[in-house]
Amino acid sequence: MKNFSAVALAMSCLMLVACGESGTGGSEDDTHGGVTQGQPDWDSYEESKVEAEALESVANISSQPWNTRVDTTPTQDTASMRGVFSFDTGAVEAATGVNRSIVGEMTMEADFGAGTVSGQLHNTFVDYGSEHDPLSGSLSYQGDVEIAAGETDLTTRNDENPINTDINANGGASLTSGDGTTYNVLLDVFGDVHEIPVVGDGQIVAVDGLLEGNVTLTDADGITDPTVYDLDGEYFVHEDE
Repeated sequence: MKNFSAVALAMSCLMLVACGESGTGGSEDDTHGGVTQGQPDWDSYEESKVEAEALESVANISSQPWNTRVDTTPTQDTASMRGVFSFDTGAVEAATGVNRSIVGEMTMEADFGAGTVSGQLHNTFVDYGSEHDPLSGSLSYQGDVEIAAGETDLTTRNDENPINTDINANGGASLTSGDGTTYNVLLDVFGDVHEIPVVGDGQIVAVDGLLEGNVTLTDADGITDPTVYDLDGEYFVHEDE
């Protein structure tokens, strides 16, 4: 069973691996024309990441067994959550010689009574390290939430979906960077629901989960690379304390 941990979100969560051979590409200039530290939207992402990491540490989600994962439907009817996601462009990096990752913020609206979930991946950046190139657009997703006994099991699947996952949703979008490259993304969203104790006698709902899917790249001239790259990665969203 996989433990969906958000501790390393900024480093390596969603890995792009080519479904076939991607070929050999040339190097790319290290100057990307992106924004630097201090840009308001980037600061918003970093603040959200710090919050998510702190809450996960309090909940001890990275331990086994997960002492905050729920086995029954939460007592509250709905939960409005926010957090972060991240993925590396591993195969694209190998082809272009450019070290980058893609990071951003994420929302999730869960209606436990109706059994539905929806949200967005937004405020997204291509992160080159010292520079951060904003991606225009956002990715919306929707699907089902049904609490399953046990942790999400990626080694066993039923109709291509992980066994025991509480969240099962999907979506898609085209996100465009400042250099004109468009990332055409199709995404599945899986996850486990947690109830995290907070100061006092209260608790908040959080979801620790997996993102899977694929992406193609379209250049600034509108030419789409036929190679399809697989997506694998993680996210963490939570209610406000």
